[in-house]
Amino acid sequence: MGAIRLKKLQVAAWRDELIRIYEDVKDLHHKYMDSLPDITDPQRQACEKWEVQFDTDHVEILQFATSPQDMYIQKQMLELEVKMERIRIQMEANTTSTTETLSKALKSMGEQLSKLVDNAEKTSSEIATNTNLVRDSRRSLREIDQKIDGVNLDLNARIEGLKTTMEVNEIHLKTIQEQVLDQETRLPKRSQTSTVRQDISTRASLKSIGSHSKAS
Repeated sequence: MGAIRLKKLQVAAWRDELIRIYEDVKDLHHKYMDSLPDITDPQRQACEKWEVQFDTDHVEILQFATSPQDMYIQKQMLELEVKMERIRIQMEANTTSTTETLSKALKSMGEQLSKLVDNAEKTSSEIATNTNLVRDSRRSLREIDQKIDGVNLDLNARIEGLKTTMEVNEIHLKTIQEQVLDQETRLPKRSQTSTVRQDISTRASLKSIGSHSKAS
């Protein structure tokens, strides 16, 4: 391709040079004819005829008739240009298709990223909510533990109070029993009947006090 283009450029340069030389010769011919005032009409006609003949011959020569080889080369070049144009059109179509595909892919990726961001925000909100729930639950558990500790302390205090009451009642019972025994030993026999009655009444009272203490 480079050699063919160089050859065409050389031929065009030669043609331009020949045309320039031809124009110079015509100018010289006109000047020559103008410098001959005594020239006769037959001579002038002969010169004009020569000029016309020179014009015709050289113009035909300068047309450079196209050879079969040049026509074949031109055909090949035209076919190559057509192929190049088709390739260019195909490349543009492929580029357009690729651009559209990339645009769709980028759009899809953008949508997926947006969904991921939204899900991440929702997840963060859920985590924050769950964290608050856990914190509130721990606070409630601590409050319940404190209440349980308070109840345990109250129950222990009540149990200790009941134990003290039972011990006091037991001491009181022992004192009454000792007093009864002491009275029995001191009373005469004639009053044993009344003493027995009093003893029965006292024992009933003691049983009542004992059962009340146990119930407490």
